[in-house]
Amino acid sequence: MSETKSRGQWENGGEKSSIECTPISSGSDARIYKCEFIGKEAVKKVIYRKFYRHKKIDAKIRKLRVSNEIKFTKKLASLNIDVPILYFVDVKEKSLYFEYIKGCTVNIILKNLETYEPNIPKAVGGILAKIHNGNIIHGDYTTSNLILRNSYLEKNTIYDYSSNSFYDLSNIETIKICVIDFGLSFLSASVEDKAVDLFVLLKAIKSFHSEFSQLEEDILLGYEAKSNSFDAIRKKLEIVKQRGRKRPMVG
Repeated sequence: MSETKSRGQWENGGEKSSIECTPISSGSDARIYKCEFIGKEAVKKVIYRKFYRHKKIDAKIRKLRVSNEIKFTKKLASLNIDVPILYFVDVKEKSLYFEYIKGCTVNIILKNLETYEPNIPKAVGGILAKIHNGNIIHGDYTTSNLILRNSYLEKNTIYDYSSNSFYDLSNIETIKICVIDFGLSFLSASVEDKAVDLFVLLKAIKSFHSEFSQLEEDILLGYEAKSNSFDAIRKKLEIVKQRGRKRPMVG
């Protein structure tokens, strides 16, 4: 994407304040910028206009994306799922200001590790199960939307910013993975919806991390350990997998 900086505005006691933002990444629906918000490191997420869509339809879709981000950030936090703090929403611009999460995505970590760490995929599976226990479907639960808090990589080894030592991965319960991106999230108690959500993760794992053959097994072990209805979801997952082999996924 272009390195052009973005400027955001927000009202502080009736006065407009300007924020300079530096681009981080761009996706199919949003552009992500790093900035400072009220003296804190922050991320600005802009749900941008798509000019090929009718203006009214585009506005409706963007409004829904912003609404989802707000709604599910709150809902997941209430379930004790680690999510970024939401600082501010610019309704007119369709942008949101979140806490900046220091750390690497699970995607980057898995691509750079020399030694397989089974507790990472187990934690990933366990978090998704807890989300599903709350009858929430993430919609895009992939390793790119999961950040290992305070992590950094050096010579294919994970370190912890907070201690400047090796990242402790010995206890699944203390592995701090922050979940992001709720633009496609929705509420559903459907076993099939949960199985499809899990399938999206497993399909992404096969596409991007095929070097670790045991990833799927460990994700499912982690999921099973936390799920309220694993047997039914696992059964439906096998049906979804069969469908997935017959036709390509869209999205």
